Amino acid sequence: MLTAVRWTLTLCLLLSTAALSAAPERTRKSSAVRLSLTEALRRGQRAAPELRLLEARRRQEAELGRVASAWLQQPPHLELSAGPRLFPGSQGAGLDVSASLLQDFSLRGARGSRRAWAAARRRQLDTQRAVAQRELGTRAARAWLDAWLARAHYAVREAELKTCQELLRIAAARVRAGRSAPTDEALARALVAEARAELLRAEGQQIDADAALRYATGLAPDAPLALHGRLARREGSFEEQRLLAQAERAHPKVQLADGSAAVHRQAAHLAHAESGPWLSFGPSVAREGTGDVVVQAQLGLGLPFVEPQALEVAAARVEAAEAEAERARSRREAAQDALLAMHEQEHALEALDGLEREALPAAQEALRIATRQFELGSGELSATLEARRVLLELELRRATALMNVNESWIHLWWLTGDARYLP
Repeated sequence: MLTAVRWTLTLCLLLSTAALSAAPERTRKSSAVRLSLTEALRRGQRAAPELRLLEARRRQEAELGRVASAWLQQPPHLELSAGPRLFPGSQGAGLDVSASLLQDFSLRGARGSRRAWAAARRRQLDTQRAVAQRELGTRAARAWLDAWLARAHYAVREAELKTCQELLRIAAARVRAGRSAPTDEALARALVAEARAELLRAEGQQIDADAALRYATGLAPDAPLALHGRLARREGSFEEQRLLAQAERAHPKVQLADGSAAVHRQAAHLAHAESGPWLSFGPSVAREGTGDVVVQAQLGLGLPFVEPQALEVAAARVEAAEAEAERARSRREAAQDALLAMHEQEHALEALDGLEREALPAAQEALRIATRQFELGSGELSATLEARRVLLELELRRATALMNVNESWIHLWWLTGDARYLP
């Protein structure tokens, strides 16, 4: 009786242990992160690891603005003087002592120029953050497309393995019936082995693509992924002038050039303000040799005959002019990029349409006929293998073409920042 109870308890313990060990696996599968193309893009914009660097820089820029707003930009200076006072015809002498505490104030508004320069820097940082978020979103979207393409290639390779296994079955049956040479069966076995190797390689590409997608979207390195959503096939209807205007205004390079030009302009103004004359003002106390004490307000004014920082001002103005020239050049480049992106998308759509409407149906029919003829004994293995090779290449090209169509939409969004271009 005790033995039966002992065995019953042991069995219950084993079953409960197995259930507990299976629970994490079920939880892991059920907690897979579902990502569509748009969701991956948005996660890249808000959760990419590089955003932490921008946040740290933004905190430092806030300190820079506080320093630029300080009222006193120059330290006060103390002037001391002392010396004997000699009386004519007298042997006695007194001692004159004076002290002045002076503070310099800019006559060209250096504090305002500093604040304007700091504000331009803050706007530039905001622009850089927005551009970085667009770049990171684009990277995440392309990583999603790469992961999708890896899965599509895996599916093609999996179907290819089944096709090769079917060819091996037919070749083995023909060899047993004496209608084919043993080399046909050996070749078919080699093709099956090759298809298995390609399937493993496709699996490795999927693992690499998933790792890149996890990093781009800020996910844990071991987070399970589940891609969902269909890729867009819609054609673009573009108003060329509108697209060019959007690119010339919102292209990342244009926005960065605008921010840089604004900072350089303010830097030139700041250099000119700090190089200008300063007003010195403060109290002065003097004790004369006669014992009298004199309290005065002292005022000093720099005469604007010489600009002591003329070289620095000239260099700042040169840099500002270069930044303005780069700003104009970036607009020309943005317009060119927009036109190229529009034509690339049209080409990608035409390539996909040609594959799906003409090439793929013809290749599928050719493989079906060649396989049937080989099975009936009226065809050769070489014709079947050629039809298989062509269909395999077209299936892989179709997956790449569909990815290229969606990548072209992502590129248009990167150029313009317009969410209407998202697939």
